[in-house]
Amino acid sequence: MPMNHFFEPIESFMKSLDYQVDKADSFSRAQRILKENSIRHLPVTDQGDLVGLITQSDMDLIKTFWMDSDEEDILISDFYQQDPLVVDFDAPLSRVCQKMAESKKDCALVAKDEDVIGIFTWIDLAEMIAFQRDLEDDYVKSKQQFSF
Repeated sequence: MPMNHFFEPIESFMKSLDYQVDKADSFSRAQRILKENSIRHLPVTDQGDLVGLITQSDMDLIKTFWMDSDEEDILISDFYQQDPLVVDFDAPLSRVCQKMAESKKDCALVAKDEDVIGIFTWIDLAEMIAFQRDLEDDYVKSKQQFSF
């Protein structure tokens, strides 16, 4: 990955977040949103204010412990992660990765003017590195092909 990417704003690398749940919503509603949109993270709000985050891993764990419960009776407020990592949209990629590592968080919610606009995860970083590696491999192959 070229070094200059590390100084670009996280907004360039984040994925848009178009969904959220309220902490009063049911487990089944959150599960439906995650599944229908093939996503693994959802911001949790309380009357429109960000209060936390739920992940697919959280949902899987809850299903294991509360498997005899009706999913409509389990509320997001029963299990969401409080204090998610939130970074400003113009924070450099390197700083966001540093904050994720220091806080041992697997993602950062990206905010602009106090609104959550996106998410950046370790998976996103791994995909960036893999893509860069593929580009480097292609470059090396092309050089070998034309060397005399």
